[in-house]
Amino acid sequence: ECKQQEKPGKLDRVDQVGLQATHDNMGQSVVYNVDRIVDNADFDIDVCSYMIRRALPYFDGIYVEGRLQGKDVMMTVDTGASITLVSSSAYNDLPDDRKPALKSITRRVRAADGEDLHCEGIAKFILELGDETLTGTFVVAEIQDDILLGADVLQKDVSGPVDLILSEDRMVFRGKSIPLQQVLATT
Repeated sequence: ECKQQEKPGKLDRVDQVGLQATHDNMGQSVVYNVDRIVDNADFDIDVCSYMIRRALPYFDGIYVEGRLQGKDVMMTVDTGASITLVSSSAYNDLPDDRKPALKSITRRVRAADGEDLHCEGIAKFILELGDETLTGTFVVAEIQDDILLGADVLQKDVSGPVDLILSEDRMVFRGKSIPLQQVLATT
């Protein structure tokens, strides 16, 4: 059993193995699944140690599990985004030996509400979706999602556009079926 942590932005609560942990991420709760006891170095927890992986977010949307530079991430399928964005936190969580150097970005990047996003730079990344690997140049910005998959991946891949089959909770990328996770708040 873990006790409450008082540090904002850190892990707040771990119930027990097989349940969930939560922490405050930019004013919003993010839920994690507690898999098993391992090392506590990544989470700054003194009283116990658990391996934590990101679970499905609470926000409405369509998500796909994947890997960024070999690290597990949750990607948001954003058919309204023209480019793919990597969050600053996902970038900063990469091990130094797998973190590509950022180059400055000269163009403005705007959110759906028209506000400018704070961008840290641009770099070439390796993304894995299912068994498929792609390399692309993506912007690193301060966003809540780990990765926003935009039209540059969803529509402009060399193999053609991704087929989203929401009624079957899957997408077809390069001819291969990849599971999707849909979140829709019920009121």
